[in-house]
This record gives sequence, structure tokens and C-alpha cells, in this order.
Amino acid sequence: MVGTARSFLGPALGDAHRRDNAAGRNPSQFLLDLVDVPVRDVRAVDLHQGAHAGQAALPLRHRVPPRGRRIGVASRGDLGRARDRMGRRSARPDHRGGRLHLQLRARRAAPRQDAGIADAILSEGRHVWRPARLDPRRRPRREPCRPRHLEPRRRGDTRHRSDAVGPCRPARKRQRNRIRHQRIRRRRRLSALSRTAEIPGDVMDGQGIRVAEGHGDTCDPWDDKAAEALVSLETIAPLRYRSRFGDGNLNGRSYGGQILGQAMMAATLSAPEDRPAAMLQLLFLRGADPVRRITFDAAVLQDGKRFSSRHILGSQGDGRIVLSAQATFCAAQPGPRHAAPFARSEHPESLPDLSMIPDRLMAQLRPLGPYSQHIKSSMDFRIPEIERQLSAATAGPRLRFWIRSRQPLAAGSRAQAAVFAYLSDWWLNFSSVGGHLRDLQSRAPLYLSSLNHCIWFHRAFSPDAWMHVETESPCADGGRGLSIARVHDRDGSMLATSIQETLMVHPDGDA
Repeated sequence: MVGTARSFLGPALGDAHRRDNAAGRNPSQFLLDLVDVPVRDVRAVDLHQGAHAGQAALPLRHRVPPRGRRIGVASRGDLGRARDRMGRRSARPDHRGGRLHLQLRARRAAPRQDAGIADAILSEGRHVWRPARLDPRRRPRREPCRPRHLEPRRRGDTRHRSDAVGPCRPARKRQRNRIRHQRIRRRRRLSALSRTAEIPGDVMDGQGIRVAEGHGDTCDPWDDKAAEALVSLETIAPLRYRSRFGDGNLNGRSYGGQILGQAMMAATLSAPEDRPAAMLQLLFLRGADPVRRITFDAAVLQDGKRFSSRHILGSQGDGRIVLSAQATFCAAQPGPRHAAPFARSEHPESLPDLSMIPDRLMAQLRPLGPYSQHIKSSMDFRIPEIERQLSAATAGPRLRFWIRSRQPLAAGSRAQAAVFAYLSDWWLNFSSVGGHLRDLQSRAPLYLSSLNHCIWFHRAFSPDAWMHVETESPCADGGRGLSIARVHDRDGSMLATSIQETLMVHPDGDA
């Protein structure tokens, strides 16, 4: 009999079993006698055409599913199980040694009441299949994790290729995660494109200044007054900015302080507004042309609980990288405090500026190349004890001066840290070469160039107030000099610390 028995609990079946045992008949013969049991008593489904009694499969509605597969679904125990618990090969569609095994329709299992008799009967039948998941001595092997379209077609398998064996549970989970992440990346790309498309022809530079889009590669003319304008940037795309004005030095290159300020401004525009600047590290990779614009690309390195970090790359022309910088932003945190002391000994307003320096004194600065009486119109710069600090006979590896931005900044302006970075490069490396003025008087001027620059902001402040800078050089060797500067305000509070490494070499032929 081939079919699915809805119930094997009828009294007639139990009586037949006891009667056959008394007659000494084996269970196989008893199974053959089941063909004569009325279908209405066993409550079996209709038999398939060509079925015979040797293929009797008697699931018991409780944890004993039929041997046949469900329509369109592969059975879990089909693959990798070569023998049943009696040591015989299990009947399955590709089993060529036994009789044809017809597929059965699976029925929903129901609670079972009397399993003892049925277990004894099912365990002794030659052609009766027992599910592998009920056999404690053998565990079915998991199906291979292969796509459905790669599953080979078996002989006699009439299922559609899409109904073949699918991936196992871990593979399905990985597939779902892959699809989910693909959707997330697609949404992010579309969001970035939409933000780029929303940038109008007139954009804001982050400081309340409206600038026009579509400028060429040449910088705009500057009004020679506001340092805030020199560090201002225009937004051309998300996390992408471009300089507006150029500021050169006596070497014909862009002033290093402007590059510092613009890089700081690019990092500030990409950082949260409630976190002020804490650190800036910049590498001067190549000299920049002060006439051409610089493009700044910002990358988000960190947005943590306390800190936000950004990486800035500056390029000019056709992708020529001129700087690489990293900036960190952090709100003030509670903790212990201390600072190097500073006692003000003069009023910076009463000190002379560089235009008042005697010519004989400025002539002694000739070996230092770019150092001269020239001062930028965007800053106010004063040197105390100017005769002692700049004379070749008394100058040493240290210098102190006062500096500030000439035009005041708006309260709470996001350009405060950028403007200070612009001012921090002015006369900072004099301490590295000042101690060698006496030996350099008879030689050709040195070639000086900033290599890298670091700033640590100890607190938020505005650079339009007077700041006292005290710089000293602990070492100069191998053509490189190191200068360290401590910055205080007029009240003695420490504001920032700057460190710069300077290239200081003799020109060719004057080694």
C-alpha cells in the first residue's frame, strides 16, 4: 500500500497485530495484510497508480513525516543518507536498486496517542522507511550551500530548476545581509547625489559670505584687510571646498599661514558646530601657487562621543597635492588644569612695528632671506626689545612678540581657529635661525621653507585680541630646525601651543 495513513490507532489494527504474532507470522507479512484492511478503517489517502504493498509507508501523524518530498520542497534528509536504520538503502527518487518510490503529499501532523505499537511495527519492516531525524544513532548531513541554479538535475527529477535545493540557513542569512547592505549603500549614494544637486549657483562659504559658483582657476582679488576673507572657502560639493583668495610670500609661493588657515577652515566646515578645534597637524608637501585656487577634500575619520576628526587633502591644478592635514575637534571636558605661567611686562600698543626698525638692524637679517620689514596688512605685529632680539651680536635661539588680527571677528565666528592658524606661521621659525645670525653674515642667504606645522588649541579664543608668542628652538640639525611656541593672552592664560619644523639649508655652491 502506498499512501499516507491518517491514523494507525484503530482497534482493528491492534487486534490484527496481536493475531499475527500469535500465528507466528512475521511483520512483513502483516504489512502485506494491511492491503486487505478497508480504507475507511485505516483512513488512508488515495493510492497512486502502480502502487504495491511492498512500498508501504505509514507515517503516524506525530513526528513521523512521510518519506516522499513535499511538492516543490526538498526533504532535509534526502542528501547524504545512504542507508536506513535496518542497514538497507533508503528509497528515494534516484535510488536505482529498489522499486520506484512515488512522491507523496505531506499532511500536517497531529498529536499522537499510541506510538508504542507503531514503533515496533515500523522498526521491523524491510521496506518501511524510518525518518533519520528520529534515529538517535545517525544524523542527516546538511544540504550544500549552493545556489539553486547550480544544483545538478538528477535522473528522474521532474522538478523545475528553480525548485532545486536552496542554500542552508547560514548562507541564507549571509545573502539577506548582503542584499540589505547593498540597499544601504545605494541609498547613501542617492542621498549624496541629491545633496550635490541641491547646491545652488550661489553657495555660502560657512561664514555668512555668499559667493558665486562657476569661478575659474584664478583667485579673486583681495581687499588687503580682512584675514577672515583669506581663509574663507566656498563649498562646491559635500565635504569639498575651494579657496577664494591668494596670499603670497617673498619666495613667490603661497604664504604657509594661509594654507594652514584654509585647511583649518575646511576641517571646521565639515565638523559639528558645538565642538571647537583641539588640534591641527599639517604637512607642506609642495609649494602652492598664490594665483591659483586650492581645492580641499575633507574625509570623516571619527565622530565619537567626545572627539571628531577630519582628514584634509589640498590639491591645485590637475590634482597636484600640496598639503595633507588632520584636525581634531572636542568640547571642553572636566578635568585637572595647569599651564605655564606668563607675566606681562609691556603694553603691546606702545611697541614699534617693523616699519620703525632701523635700516642697519634690518641689514643684519639679510642672511635669513624672507625676513624683512614687510608686514601683512591683515595683522598687527610688535616685537619688544627689538635691538636685543634682532641684533646679530645678541640674537639667540628664541624670540617673543605680540600679534593679533587687524580686523575684529564676529562673536562666535567659526573662522576663529582658522585665523589663528593663519597668524601662527608668522616669524615662528626665527628661533631656529636667530642663533646663527653672527655666523651667517658673510654667507649667502639661507633657503627657508616650512615642512610641517602643528597647533594644539587649549581653549576657545578670538585671535583679534593681542596674543603673546614666545618661541624657542631646542635643536637644529641636518638642515632642519625645530621651533616651539607658547601663546598666552594679556591676562596670562595659555591659549595654544605651536610646533614647526623648518627646512634651513645653504644654497647650492655655498655649503
